[in-house]
Amino acid sequence: MATIILLDAKNAMFRFGWAFKTLRAGDGKYTGACYGILKLLLRLKRRFPDGKFVLVWDGPGKSWRHEYWDGYKANRVKDGPIADGVKRILAQIPTVEQLAQLLAIPQLKVNGLEGDDAIALLTHRLVTKNKVVIHSSDRDFIQLMALGVKVIQNAEEPVNEGWVNLKFRCKPEKVVLVRALSGDKSDGIPGLIDGVGVVRAAQMIDAGLNPSFSDFDMHEFSVQRNFTHMKNIWEQVHRNYRLMRLLNFSLLPKTCNEDMCTEIHRGIDKVVTDLSKLRTTTDNYRKFLELAGSMDMIEAIGDRYDLFMLQSLS
Repeated sequence: MATIILLDAKNAMFRFGWAFKTLRAGDGKYTGACYGILKLLLRLKRRFPDGKFVLVWDGPGKSWRHEYWDGYKANRVKDGPIADGVKRILAQIPTVEQLAQLLAIPQLKVNGLEGDDAIALLTHRLVTKNKVVIHSSDRDFIQLMALGVKVIQNAEEPVNEGWVNLKFRCKPEKVVLVRALSGDKSDGIPGLIDGVGVVRAAQMIDAGLNPSFSDFDMHEFSVQRNFTHMKNIWEQVHRNYRLMRLLNFSLLPKTCNEDMCTEIHRGIDKVVTDLSKLRTTTDNYRKFLELAGSMDMIEAIGDRYDLFMLQSLS
């Protein structure tokens, strides 16, 4: 079985864009995110020698989550120094896309589809015949561990069930429900009860708070007697659960129109096809070196041959 490494590209852009925020080319353009991602590719290739990479991006435009709840990500800073830093990082996306194309790395981006959902759908497509590794600091991906997927956050070693239990006091398949109760500040999704974090939420579930969902459909709130007082927040629990649950193919028609579903399937089909015929050509690699050289990154990156062989079939 081949190892497919799915990179949450925008997540990585921000991680390295802030980590190397002072790195610039001679012409003054910021290059920290570009540099960080290339170094990440090399580290992951050494960790998974048979790995094939895919970069997955947020598609432009509002996603179904924004349409479903207007408070989604409404807490993001829109001006000031942080917003300026965000703009500098986002300005590097076209360059990273070009570098990936020259290195024969397939990319997935669909209008109106968040990268998290795109990764989840691609995972469901690939996991039956491949070993799938997801690299992202986003904890939403922990729910995919139930499929046998490896999730890597900030280190090269995958997250294991022991780490999940330490952080969320539950197994990976219950993380979505725990977080539906405790909230997610990064996406502006509020917790539902004062003083209830992930630990207390897991305890409540263990004590009999067992709501039952069928995909995104809302069902009767069935709990033990000591939780009947929570029925008045059931709609909010359902909202949080739906926002945090990553898409699978059965959920797709419930969130996207027919044209968008077609575009998503077409994009995923192309990635799967591209993965079967990877080859970094010498001409493209020469162009890669020219582009990296224009950003003063040749010496910083070093290991040129390893980059050339990143997606070459052996």
